[in-house]
Amino acid sequence: MNRRLRHKMTALAGFLALPGILLADQPEWQDHAEIRQVAESFVQSRAGSDSQVSARAGRIDNRMRLRHCQQGLEAWLPTGRQIDGGNTTIGVRCTGPVEWQIFVPVSMEIITPVVVIQDVLQRGSVIGPEHVTLEKRDAGTLRRNFYQSLDEVLGMRLRRNLSPGTVLEPGHLEIRRLVERGQRVRLLAKGEAVSVSMAGKALQDGARGQRIRVENLSSGKELEGVITGEGTVEIRF
Repeated sequence: MNRRLRHKMTALAGFLALPGILLADQPEWQDHAEIRQVAESFVQSRAGSDSQVSARAGRIDNRMRLRHCQQGLEAWLPTGRQIDGGNTTIGVRCTGPVEWQIFVPVSMEIITPVVVIQDVLQRGSVIGPEHVTLEKRDAGTLRRNFYQSLDEVLGMRLRRNLSPGTVLEPGHLEIRRLVERGQRVRLLAKGEAVSVSMAGKALQDGARGQRIRVENLSSGKELEGVITGEGTVEIRF
């Protein structure tokens, strides 16, 4: 091969390697099936470990032509959208060298364990382990607030009558106070490498997960913490 021919071939190879130049074996337009697959995979990857998810992306208009994405497709969840069953919208985009984005409707079924009433229970009943069980239900057919752990509801009191098979919701239960104002409580101060327990006094009523004001009985200092159990308030520092 003479020097002139070798130079021309080298120049051609460099030209074909430039961004945006389609090689012979590359399609010109992005395959819609691949876009739909990326959206479905994204939904399935965001489900909890205890859930079984099936996702089906909607059809993309055949008239919509998007340049083939050489860098690979990326999916994201648009603001205001959720993955909790039913229908949602997933964004799919190409980041280069040609940039574009598209929103794909996805219908899904999320089968997840939820707390269900086993017996006929009257208003005022205190929930025991014999009253509830975990059953798998389609989250898309339920209200967004449901329980997925028996420990969350045991010992709580019902606000209304419930029948067997009812999926338990926060509105069915009275808020159970774990701390009352003036009560002596255990303060658990936690840091990255240390945990210290001390005596305190609650300055507010509260239920699990609520933030209340407390007083350190040793120093008299007023602090804020989160109720984590019966008579226990955790303070982070």
